Amino acid sequence: MYQLTKNGVKLIEQNLFIPLDTSNRDWCAYLEWQKQGNTPTPADAPPSMAIDH
Repeated sequence: MYQLTKNGVKLIEQNLFIPLDTSNRDWCAYLEWQKQGNTPTPADAPPSMAIDH
């Protein structure tokens, strides 16, 4: 349902970014969802900085 991001979470089904902001009702809904024992999907791994030679 939710995926962690750098500065908040993403509501996966709607591809909606929710900022870490306690006055944001969607952020509060996310916190309530977490309190119910749910776990968000981990953040995507950053792109690799490796250079192929």
